[in-house]
Amino acid sequence: MKNKLLIGLKLFVIAALSGLALYGVNELTEDTIIENRIKREEAKYALIFPDYYRNEKTPDEGITQIAIYDEEDNLLGYIYSAGANNDYGSITVLVGVNDMNEIVKVEFASLNQTPSYASKVNNDSFLGRFVGNSTSDSYLDFDVKVGATYSATTTRDLVEFISKYHEGVE
Repeated sequence: MKNKLLIGLKLFVIAALSGLALYGVNELTEDTIIENRIKREEAKYALIFPDYYRNEKTPDEGITQIAIYDEEDNLLGYIYSAGANNDYGSITVLVGVNDMNEIVKVEFASLNQTPSYASKVNNDSFLGRFVGNSTSDSYLDFDVKVGATYSATTTRDLVEFISKYHEGVE
């Protein structure tokens, strides 16, 4: 009995020290992780608007509006960022909208879904269906039969939400 208590105590000390070490590493690297996440997201801005130079973010409840400017400080359009959860994880999309209220491009800021399903929606074949459509269009009847119904439906619903938000902003 005494041996089992001693083993339990040793395991507790090892687990506590490991947890403390992980906490310390996370605290030391938190700023770097945040900076890298921002850099990855801003790289996606350049995919949506190739002349991207700088941005101005305006957060709102559940959505962020990002005004995109070129080097001469001309407004290129807006990128909206919104996220949602489903049974398989979380999705955050970036939707670029030009001055004619057309969707320029849709990108995933994060796609934390089952990998086999994520690959079915994280491609130009699926995301390209939104490109060129007006933000005044409804996407509720949009075909989401790509073999990843939850991921595709969540993405479609986010594009719908962003489109309606943009229509209210304009």
